[in-house]
Amino acid sequence: METENYKFDAPEFYKKLGSQNEICFLTGRHLSPDSARAEHIKPLRLGGKHEFQNICIVLGPLSKLKRYHTEKEIVEIAFDIVKHKGEKYGFSARRKTS
Repeated sequence: METENYKFDAPEFYKKLGSQNEICFLTGRHLSPDSARAEHIKPLRLGGKHEFQNICIVLGPLSKLKRYHTEKEIVEIAFDIVKHKGEKYGFSARRKTS
């Protein structure tokens, strides 16, 4: 596939969603086609390519956090990201008990 002419279409969206077992790339939360959005793993501005291998499926709200979510909701999503991906980057997460 040529990167410049690549089109990420509906069949590829469902293929990618299935390859991720309907799990958000960042949070590990369950996805449905209605709640999922395609994003680049390595952003284009950082040299990422617009190609199938550089696309992941994430929760839709991740691109619109502050616009649509409260601070508490953002923290809950961030906590899930750290639980799911944090170890890879040297982070861990735990809730304080009251």
